[in-house]
Order: sequence, then C-alpha cells, then structure tokens
Amino acid sequence: MECLFCKIVKEIKSLAAKKEVYLVGENEEVIAILDKFPVSDEVISKLVAVFKPAGFNIISNMEKIAAQSIFHLHIHIIPKYIESEGFI
Repeated sequence: MECLFCKIVKEIKSLAAKKEVYLVGENEEVIAILDKFPVSDEVISKLVAVFKPAGFNIISNMEKIAAQSIFHLHIHIIPKYIESEGFI
C-alpha cells in the first residue's frame, strides 16, 4: 500500500491546484508542504493564551523502533509545560 506522502509526491501539482495540499517549495531532493488542515494564527494565539505552554518539543520519529509510522521525514510539534518532564 502506498503511503500518504508517496501519493502526495506523485500527484503534487494536481493536489496543489485543487488546494488539497499546500506546496511551500520544492527542489530535486525536497518537497515542503503545509498541513492539509492548518490551524489559523488566530486559533494558535488563543490556544497559547489559554493553555500557556512553557515551550514546545519538535520531534521526528526515525524508524519503526522509534514509533515512526509513515516512513518519510515529518515532524511533530508538541506543547510542553513546566510540570512535564522528558521529551514527550
């Protein structure tokens, strides 16, 4: 079965034209896309104001042993609070 990112790469131009993918840029080695369901700046600002994270973890799980489930580079941004410890 083809993964989500492989499908996007194969169909990037038609998906971008239909606004199903937001293409940021590309070259011979990299394609940068935004989340299909982005959160607006207004919503992000309100969430940060209400929940007040102390910072964020930016994580990329690499290989199955590290819980990678889609085997192409992508990142997770996780809000962190003073009370929490560790990476996640």
